[in-house]
Amino acid sequence: MPYKAQKPCSHTGCPNITKVGIPYCDTHKPLHKNDYKRKNPELNRIYSTKRWMDYRKMYLSEHPLCVNYDECYNVATVVHHIKDYMGNDELFWDSNNHEPMCALCHNKHTAKTKGWGK
Repeated sequence: MPYKAQKPCSHTGCPNITKVGIPYCDTHKPLHKNDYKRKNPELNRIYSTKRWMDYRKMYLSEHPLCVNYDECYNVATVVHHIKDYMGNDELFWDSNNHEPMCALCHNKHTAKTKGWGK
């Protein structure tokens, strides 16, 4: 099976190469670790709880493959929320609102639905 092409690190001016779906090289990853969460403290509050980390680990062990079966054969690393849960803790924890995704598919989906890819 062919490998996907690598790409440059997203840190301005960095010439290092990273895998597709991983924006920063090992050198710059720590600098950008919480960029998205820093912009939204609510995300940081929920995703940093022990309850979420335990749930995520359990969910991904039960659903090991990315939900995009037709076009992706990667291992799932993200628990994706199907419906936006912001401000609704019940919807956040509803397992019917979750699906397994690899980081690449999740990033593509988020960029498309949030308008970040424009």
